[in-house]
Amino acid sequence: MIKVYYLYSTEFGSDLCNMRYIGQTKQSIEKRLKCHIQWSFTKRYNSYVYNWIRSVYAKGFEVKIGLLVDDCIWNITEIEQIKKYKDLGYKLTNLTDGGEGCLNLSNEVRERKSKSMMGKNKGKNVLMRLKRNSKKE
Repeated sequence: MIKVYYLYSTEFGSDLCNMRYIGQTKQSIEKRLKCHIQWSFTKRYNSYVYNWIRSVYAKGFEVKIGLLVDDCIWNITEIEQIKKYKDLGYKLTNLTDGGEGCLNLSNEVRERKSKSMMGKNKGKNVLMRLKRNSKKE
């Protein structure tokens, strides 16, 4: 069963009012929360949500999880929920519109990703795809 969940900090009390991230999972939401926290500290991912999680714990608070939608449609419901709450003015840490992969990245995120890849070995397949895509344009 697919669930759409949200993450919030105990810093400001009320859970839904303090929502900072919306995601989807096929696991239990408790297991998904453990993964987020574990990845924040062990894999040292440098993304908005993981930086936010580390900052919450650095201030002495915790990140909690809540269920937004139970038994939903993979990708579609997550995209709808992210749009809904961003439109309502929530300051979410989601960098994309939701769904799997990188749908509709902002120009700021695209630029950061591009800079982070500069000078790195891209591999033969990636370079071939880039050349092929540039010919299409």
